[in-house]
Amino acid sequence: MKRADANALAELGVYEREFPEHRALASNRRSRAETLDYAVWFRRRTVELTQEVAEGDDLGELLRLVTWFGAQTPRGSGAYLDA
Repeated sequence: MKRADANALAELGVYEREFPEHRALASNRRSRAETLDYAVWFRRRTVELTQEVAEGDDLGELLRLVTWFGAQTPRGSGAYLDA
């Protein structure tokens, strides 16, 4: 899962560069650490859910996840997927 950690850190860097509210959080070490923890958790959980769907018959969960990504703003999705 080292890749998830590195990708989450890169994601956080993109957010701090692109979103003023994330730049403000970056100056607070605790807030930045909590945001990074969440980003790592979210990436790991996404992989877990995808693996569970791939192993089982629950295609609905994967479709909900894909729909969620599609509903996000283009800039937010781009930041997540490009990180």
